[in-house]
Amino acid sequence: MATEMEPSDVIRLIMQYLKENNLYRTLSTLQEETTVSLNTVESIDSFITDIKSGHWDSVLLAIESLKLPDNTLIDLYEQVVMELIEMRAVGAAHSLLRQTDPMIMLKQTQPERYIHLDNLLTCSYFDPCEAYPKGSTKEKRRRAIAEALVRESMRIQPYADHLAPDTTVDTTVHMDRQVEKESFPTQLYRQIKVWKVQSGLCLRRFEHAHNKGVTCLSFSKDNTQILSASFNQTIRIHELRSGKTLKELNSHSSFVSDAFFTQDGSHIISASSDGTVKVHEKDVIGIAHHPNENLLATYSEDGLLRLWKP
Repeated sequence: MATEMEPSDVIRLIMQYLKENNLYRTLSTLQEETTVSLNTVESIDSFITDIKSGHWDSVLLAIESLKLPDNTLIDLYEQVVMELIEMRAVGAAHSLLRQTDPMIMLKQTQPERYIHLDNLLTCSYFDPCEAYPKGSTKEKRRRAIAEALVRESMRIQPYADHLAPDTTVDTTVHMDRQVEKESFPTQLYRQIKVWKVQSGLCLRRFEHAHNKGVTCLSFSKDNTQILSASFNQTIRIHELRSGKTLKELNSHSSFVSDAFFTQDGSHIISASSDGTVKVHEKDVIGIAHHPNENLLATYSEDGLLRLWKP
């Protein structure tokens, strides 16, 4: 018995075997030397649930190792931007729209579609009837994206399930077939650059500001510090002169969409896709909770002890 397969799918079939038998070192070497990705996720059911529920931070994390067609990536990132705008997470939506290759590619190849997203971003309200084409809804778009992503992540599964021991694999019949270009989904920029507008000079570069994409930035009132938030759920305060990270705040359970210093510089306000807005004391050294009363006490670097009633 013979079956036709792409050469890359033969490699993926071997990778699937290596993964199922916990031969991860060999799997890693094969991926590195062939530049072919296994193109699968840990749990298809969980993956579909995350897409249909709009848990996009989990979805983007799951597809980091996948190679996907450009059109699939564009559809995915467009939907994420759309839903961020609907949640009024404008900072995160702006970062995705301006900084990721799928959206840059959309701007170059389908400018009208990109302009539509840009207009939604700057609009003061979100109307689903205006956002989605006639006959389409958020739920329908999620289902379509789920089907496309699962189809890509399960491309070799039919072969794995049905190949008999005596099967002959023919890899020559598809050599001339035109296949859609695949590319890795681009991550948001993780570094920060500070520029002097008049001269165009880069004054300061923060190479490893976060280990995931930066969603927003804010300067302190005296311009000595810069605040950054990220898809890794953290907020960091950096010293502009030295480039050092002075402090990290980690109190959100999902990515931070916006964060900024208050006018007097004593607090930081942050908003997250976990649905919360939080106020952080910038220079808190210690915190304690009263055992009997609903009170919090904080001690900060300015020497003040403050009592809070949550």
